[in-house]
Amino acid sequence: MKTYCQKCDHPNDLGHLFCTKCGAKLVLEHVREDFETDGMLERTKGRFLWVILSLIVVVISLVVVGLWPGKPLRRDAAAPGAFDAVEAAIARLQVVVESSKMTYTNQPLKEEDINAWLSKACKRSGAKSMTVELKPDSCTVRVIFAVGPWKVAKINKTFGPMSFSRDFSFSVTTNGLVVTGAKVGHLPMFGPLVKIVADRSAKRFGDFAKEQTILSCITDAKIADGSITVAVTSRP
Repeated sequence: MKTYCQKCDHPNDLGHLFCTKCGAKLVLEHVREDFETDGMLERTKGRFLWVILSLIVVVISLVVVGLWPGKPLRRDAAAPGAFDAVEAAIARLQVVVESSKMTYTNQPLKEEDINAWLSKACKRSGAKSMTVELKPDSCTVRVIFAVGPWKVAKINKTFGPMSFSRDFSFSVTTNGLVVTGAKVGHLPMFGPLVKIVADRSAKRFGDFAKEQTILSCITDAKIADGSITVAVTSRP
């Protein structure tokens, strides 16, 4: 802090009664003004720091809320034998895919039957749950994984498990069913991130090789509200 001379505006160290440049007597009021100015600067710095910290907290909160896992999609009660019916449909599609120069259109599969099959089949990938929602010309698949729990030996506490979800939206195109969107939690992915998330998730489903092969051979699909019909062609 300095005391500024009222005559030449020269800064003087505190304790001087006369200006070290022009010799004029220093006025104590200027010392008080410097105290007030410094205090204002400190308060401004404090406010600025709180604004930055508040923004960081808001960003972290948005990320946490965005990544919060979604719940399983709608699940209607399936008819008895739904799992076996879907398994049989997959087996028929696989025969066509592995044959030569064949095209086959399956009977409509109901959403609740597919979900009954997924509830058992998802265990092969280590997923907590897999559900599908069928709407006209669109299909959404939600996969929920659980990681953990983690045990911290030093404090003798266990944390988790923690769940996270990924959504994949499929649309009917001239190339069959194509992934057109993805979400991680509630955060939508855009552009190349959709493919990156889809490819990374596909690696977790190595035990679904035959199902992935069938999906790659779909040439047409008709999706109604709660049912789907697909046409497959033999692999080239």
